[in-house]
Amino acid sequence: MKRICGWQELPITDIESRGWLRSFLERQRDGLTGHLNVAGYPFNTDGWLRDSLPRGPRTLASWWPFEQYAYWVDGVVRCGLLLNDKTLLRRARRQIDHVLQNPDKDGYLGPASLKTLADHARPSERWPHAVFFRAITADYDARSSAKTLKALVRHYLSNTAAHDKTRNVCNVETMAWLYEKTGDRRLLDEAVRSYTAFQNNHPKSGATIKNMLSNARAKDHGPTYMELFKLGALLYRVTGQRRWLDASINAQKKLVRDHLLVDGVPSTTEHLRGRYSNAGHETCVITDYPWALGYLLMATGDATYADGIERAIFNALPGAVTPDFKALQYFSGPNQVIACAGSNHHEHGRGGMQTTYRPNPATECCPGNIHRAMPNYIARMWLNDGRGGIVSACYGPSAVTLGSGRNALRINQETNYPFDDSITFRFQGKRTAPCALPYVFPNGAKTRGFI
Repeated sequence: MKRICGWQELPITDIESRGWLRSFLERQRDGLTGHLNVAGYPFNTDGWLRDSLPRGPRTLASWWPFEQYAYWVDGVVRCGLLLNDKTLLRRARRQIDHVLQNPDKDGYLGPASLKTLADHARPSERWPHAVFFRAITADYDARSSAKTLKALVRHYLSNTAAHDKTRNVCNVETMAWLYEKTGDRRLLDEAVRSYTAFQNNHPKSGATIKNMLSNARAKDHGPTYMELFKLGALLYRVTGQRRWLDASINAQKKLVRDHLLVDGVPSTTEHLRGRYSNAGHETCVITDYPWALGYLLMATGDATYADGIERAIFNALPGAVTPDFKALQYFSGPNQVIACAGSNHHEHGRGGMQTTYRPNPATECCPGNIHRAMPNYIARMWLNDGRGGIVSACYGPSAVTLGSGRNALRINQETNYPFDDSITFRFQGKRTAPCALPYVFPNGAKTRGFI
């Protein structure tokens, strides 16, 4: 098993949310996260328990509702694990366990309608799997099972589909995770083959290695670009391909240069639009962009990306949802003056309800995806440095427990950050291993140090 960067995610079950962060999760649970059926289709269906789902009013392809439902399952399981909420976990695991326990004879996991699509130009659609399997990998931390790993490996080696076109290539995220867990070289080979073939299949995509390394401004669909530009960084961690990492780094620099708004999220309505006074962003990107930055952070150890994650989550996220988490916007932005029916001034959907606060203000991807944003932030506040230490990568009231029994070490981060600048770390236990923690210098830049 080969790992290039020492920074990796901890099991989500090792992390405890506290203070205002826990309150945010509780409002999620009591709001839409725990009651998303009020948003209507497809969240009022059985989701991944079915082989196919009926079409909704805005369904353009049969795979759409599975993507949107999968976003929600991922958010529900992570929120449930962080709150230790049995009701949320039961709802998410009903979906997860059904998929894992009902493979096809060839190993394929998931709805039959995604295995072969008669209504689509492509013979199969595997992008929803990339979303749904994130929920499985998160839940694996709480219910580690060799059967889960075996089922996922069989799925990817089933040869029932290629993963080298459009967002299907995002499945390399799970392949890389499986390679790190199992050391099975076949998963790494398939991930590399898929990512390499993607370069040839989509030469005009701004997220190819060539185009990310160029100085050209990206003009892609925003959520798609967020999902794709991170792949070079996450694959670098298991391949050592420096050029792939450099491509992701340069893509991020271009996002900051050309599209980043003051609240920390790129202008994406729905395509990358650049900076202007009334620019906005799709709510999916408020989730997807920090998720992508997390891979750059783990690949490089550069806390600039941690700053970017904090900026987006602490500024853009609260503006896109109501305080009780019972409504969200499809489009939000720094200079929102009016948010009512017909006030969408963006090129996409102009005059529509995309800027209103509703359980479902437009296409269902955002009502599904919003549930992942804060749980993902909390899950990556603490990272493993790969050398026996712990990294406090992002700040906020929280705690982390390393080890168990007499060897357990508990680190409490006592703060009301970002509402004040005081942060105190308190250590409980007898463990003496060094813990990597970021220092804050007068210029505000973070770096790593050992205490």
